[in-house]
Amino acid sequence: MDSAPDHLLNKFRDQVELFAEFENEDILTVLKISSDKLTLSKGEIIFREGSPGNKMYVILAGEVSITRSLGLEGEEELARLGHGQIFGEMGLIDAAPRSARATVIANNTILLVISDSSLRSLSSELIYKFYKNFSSLLARRLRAANEQTTRLAASERMLTLQVKRLTATDSHYKERLRGADLKGADLTSADLKRSDLRGAVLVGSLFKETNFRECSFRGADLKESQFTDTDLRNCDFTGADLRGAVFRGTNLDESKFSAAQVESMKIMAEIGSDVAHSES
Repeated sequence: MDSAPDHLLNKFRDQVELFAEFENEDILTVLKISSDKLTLSKGEIIFREGSPGNKMYVILAGEVSITRSLGLEGEEELARLGHGQIFGEMGLIDAAPRSARATVIANNTILLVISDSSLRSLSSELIYKFYKNFSSLLARRLRAANEQTTRLAASERMLTLQVKRLTATDSHYKERLRGADLKGADLTSADLKRSDLRGAVLVGSLFKETNFRECSFRGADLKESQFTDTDLRNCDFTGADLRGAVFRGTNLDESKFSAAQVESMKIMAEIGSDVAHSES
């Protein structure tokens, strides 16, 4: 490794985000103290949620998927990382258990492993460079996450406007909502009486003073939705997923809940007054 040509070290620095501003000598030092180099096959798990977070990884080749568990709903992919990217670095910062799972998704994936103990063996100057780069990486990721959140919020606002315009201008809108994706929508004061919402996705949606009288929600996904002062008389929730949904001051007279999933669902006569609370 001492005889590694400068052009190879320069290429390594340019391609691996962690080593920005490192001198070639610094890179050689890090490569020497790295605890391991792994060659893995597709499907192999690098670490699981809850496992100790005392190592970080640099992807020298291949691809890795970062996912987290959603319980009964399976799992969600948070990121897909490739050559030159790093992951697991938070374990070296806060020593907390892993908050996600890392899985190899390409054959012959090669990872450089840097452990907490290896990092502590470096000079204070080099450790400072490491943590400075960590901070820059985390800041970029935070900005990207904020931008994504802003885009999602704008998208949800547009969706809400579209639904409200639809209810005001299209005489056939009630039939067109079947199976619609209205996740996170705010349908305050919307008139959706007798709408067909079978199979619709309404996760985390807000309904205040909304008219849902005689609607069909058969098989709809209503997890974590909030219903406040809403008319739900004669509604059909057969087979709907109502886990975590909250009903405040709503009228549910003659509504049907056959085969619905109601774990942690709450029905309140008034805000703050618990009338029924269904637990798993």
